[in-house]
Amino acid sequence: MSDRYILTIDIGTSSTKTALWTAAGARVASAACDYALTRSRPAWAEIDAREWWRAACRTTRQVLAEAHVPAQQVAGVGVDGLSWTLLPVDAGAEPLAPALIWLDRRADEAAALRRGPHTERLVELSANPLDPAYITPKLLWLKAQRPDIFEATHAFLTSSGYLTARLTGELTCDFTQAYGYHFFDMAAARWDAAALALLGVPAGKLPRLCPPGEVVGHVTRAAAEASCAPARRWIRAARPAAWA
Repeated sequence: MSDRYILTIDIGTSSTKTALWTAAGARVASAACDYALTRSRPAWAEIDAREWWRAACRTTRQVLAEAHVPAQQVAGVGVDGLSWTLLPVDAGAEPLAPALIWLDRRADEAAALRRGPHTERLVELSANPLDPAYITPKLLWLKAQRPDIFEATHAFLTSSGYLTARLTGELTCDFTQAYGYHFFDMAAARWDAAALALLGVPAGKLPRLCPPGEVVGHVTRAAAEASCAPARRWIRAARPAAWA
């Protein structure tokens, strides 16, 4: 039991890739799990975020089984994911609606922001254009079109933030994902209170910011059982996955 391993989970646009590594950085085993996006309208691109969790659990079990490594020998888990994703969740990190990914271009709010008087300041904060691919226009679309979900949201998470929350129970957003929000101050590495007020986004609905590489928590017993048990059955009740 002296050997220790690192598990990495990468949430991609069309699949999740998981790998097991030695402490020296040698890959021991890897697995991938595909899933499909929902494109119910021409400019829409969304997915039930629970597919990410199922894929992470499935591939984790696969690599541990392939490598004949017990979960107790995994010293740490590294998570990353596709950027510019908006996912509203409740206090238990359960999705309240499908995740809007970077391919989703429904948010005409981007054009309104570009015409507004504060365009320069918003772009300066995040160092990114006001384009529908980014999270800010998606967030304003949700506020305008689904105010019930916006108000009910406990936290807005990114793809990697969601997986981290499922693993640890901690609601976080690392700096490399936060730049999708135009109220993230890239220079100061913090949420900008003035920009939040300007856009009408409550700061209390945002997760804790953290630098990449920070240990944000520990894998919970429930998450370990779901992701490591060879014959784990999915028993969580499903919620409607489509926008009303």
